[in-house]
Amino acid sequence: MTKSDQIAASEDRSSLVRLIPIAIGAWLVLAGILFATVTLTNAGSDWTRLKIAFVLLDGIARELPSGVQFLPQRIDLLLTAISIVAGAFAMGRLLVRSVIPRDFATALERQLFAIAIGYSAVSLLTLAAGLVGALSRPLFMVVLVAAVLAECALTVVDRRCNSGTKLRWPKLGRVEIICIATATPFVILALLGAMFPPMEFDVKEYHLGGPKEFFVGGAVTFLPHNAYTSFPFFSEMLSLCAMVLRDDWYRGALAGKLVLATFGPLTGLAIYAAGKRLFSPATGAVAGLFYVSAPWTYRLSVIAYVEGALSFYVAMAILSGVVAVIAIREGTAGAWRVSLLLGLISGTAVACKYPGLVQVVIPAGALMIAAVLFARRRFARRRSHQPAEDTESTERPSGRPMRLLTGSVFALGVLLTCGPWLLKNTIETGNPVYPLLFSVLGGADWDPELDAKWGDAHSPPHFRPVTLATEAFGIAAKNDWQTAVVLLFAPLSLLRVREPRTAILCGLSLYLYLAWWLLTHRIDRFWVPMLPALVLLSAVGFETARRSIGNAMPVGMAGIAIAFNLGLIFTGICGPAEVLADLDAARKYSERSSTGIAAVNKLVEPGDRVLLVGEAEIFDARFRPIYNTVFDKNIVEEWMGDRSGYQPFGGMDSLPPETIAKTLEDQEIKYILVNWSEIARYRTTYGYSDFVTPAIFDDLVAAGVLGEPIAAAFVELDALPSNQRKLIEREFPQLIKEGRPTVFLAETIYRIRSRAKK
Repeated sequence: MTKSDQIAASEDRSSLVRLIPIAIGAWLVLAGILFATVTLTNAGSDWTRLKIAFVLLDGIARELPSGVQFLPQRIDLLLTAISIVAGAFAMGRLLVRSVIPRDFATALERQLFAIAIGYSAVSLLTLAAGLVGALSRPLFMVVLVAAVLAECALTVVDRRCNSGTKLRWPKLGRVEIICIATATPFVILALLGAMFPPMEFDVKEYHLGGPKEFFVGGAVTFLPHNAYTSFPFFSEMLSLCAMVLRDDWYRGALAGKLVLATFGPLTGLAIYAAGKRLFSPATGAVAGLFYVSAPWTYRLSVIAYVEGALSFYVAMAILSGVVAVIAIREGTAGAWRVSLLLGLISGTAVACKYPGLVQVVIPAGALMIAAVLFARRRFARRRSHQPAEDTESTERPSGRPMRLLTGSVFALGVLLTCGPWLLKNTIETGNPVYPLLFSVLGGADWDPELDAKWGDAHSPPHFRPVTLATEAFGIAAKNDWQTAVVLLFAPLSLLRVREPRTAILCGLSLYLYLAWWLLTHRIDRFWVPMLPALVLLSAVGFETARRSIGNAMPVGMAGIAIAFNLGLIFTGICGPAEVLADLDAARKYSERSSTGIAAVNKLVEPGDRVLLVGEAEIFDARFRPIYNTVFDKNIVEEWMGDRSGYQPFGGMDSLPPETIAKTLEDQEIKYILVNWSEIARYRTTYGYSDFVTPAIFDDLVAAGVLGEPIAAAFVELDALPSNQRKLIEREFPQLIKEGRPTVFLAETIYRIRSRAKK
């Protein structure tokens, strides 16, 4: 290349560099407009964030009495939650003392490692106590208090002896202080909102419904009518622990929700610590703020889903992975200890839910292998450049023994924290990952028909390549609870993709997205564990934009996004917004989502057994519910169907009324609640037994087995989705009540008539 060519090339590069700030500014404007005006996925066909902003300006009406005068209602919940958090932190500190040397981690990192491991310890201890039927309040109190006292004693001894290197908390910079102050309102609102009674189907069915059944039964047992309760139940065990400590399944559940809400700010701190290690304290602080202020974080804090806990362990895996790589790369003695820590954290991710294996264990294991291999090559290069007489004195940081030790302790850590769940399932069902992999491993109380239904419902809907892009756009812009900073700033991190640390985060985000797209049925909250990586990339992009075009535009747009997120909380779109509501009124309000359950509560005594048909939201039940989820064997078929001529995937005849009456009497059933609305929904989605029809119950009424039906709930027919409306018109015409408007008898209650009276 001639000198003139070199000059021309240099001028071209200079021109390109000058265009970058213009391109960044244009992108921020266009992305901001797009984010504000795109139609949202869940809010409705015509809702945009711009429209929501005008609603916020008009003010939000409230349905419940609310105010600081209701704060005393939460004192017992707060004390219960503090007991669990303090006990978990103390247990974690005791374990970290023996695992992580002081010079491996900063003060903040050690506290995060402690709470991460401590929560896992409390969850596993609750599981162990439940399995042996020892859900005892005094026992739990003794264990938690003993852990706190032991840790306090050791802390006092450490300070008196001044042993080891004293951990010092670094002074916070201006950006860090601003981020903490901005994040504080989000944290306070989330913690208060978490104490609102549960409203969501999955939560009432098994996230809190399962722990409630364990608490009422006095033990953690196999529940053949609720397959979900055989999943790893890490966060659900924390709720069960709260129920035991509070000695009340309802108030304990609210306290458990408060404990789970702590994963929001803890994840923000973990992201801050990881960002500080990877980039700078300011970048880490901005990333942590981006996470804490995200609408998804509030939503997961006030709803007892498991993705909040899983996101925390994704963030902790990133942090501990960085610490482990540094220790291995530098050949630090005892680097295997951090590999054990990463294994414990990764295993806890699996204990949150099975996808943790793909989302955390596999990438964490790959990171450990890569770190050891690169450390070995680094050692080899260093030896090749040393004089021969010095090679003998060179400490070898890696090699086959190092690889074996690192891999072994990582696997051990994974097994220690998720192995008990796999062992429990193996003992109870013969399948460690029940109800998954039935075709390979089998499983008690499961069959090919149920497995086919499960597979159809939980498999990806399609694999059209074009949706790789459309689904990604939906995540970044159209999802109701996404934060604008992801769309605004994360793409700008690609300008620094040549940096290995940025490239690894981009690769991790892509991997997590592909895992969601390829292996799940693509429910939106299943991709949420991507957020820790995405907000780190967003903070990198924010810093890139700030350096390129100055502070005004990036800071201003980030500020608008965060302010909108704060306002969005008060709309109720993210979950319960009346964070200071009267909890007594809130309980009645929350039961509205289970109308039939609320109606039966008024008819029965606490010990009465009620058969639920098509209904599985059992959390609010103040009686003994007999039910099955849509993916379990249908109890109505089992009790009322003539299975002598039954064929898989086929129909069956009904047993004689007197036989059914005998079964209901033997089972001590007092009432039957039938949720026809749910049955219609299931038949148009997951599938539901064709055996269950109004005719069966009409025949039992005619035979004198059941009393006349009591209407529990009506639904406007035109308000239902068209596929459900057509199914109801075709299969349940006798439940349609003509009028203006036409309504559908959605839920009915039947009283069991005594055979003695007949």
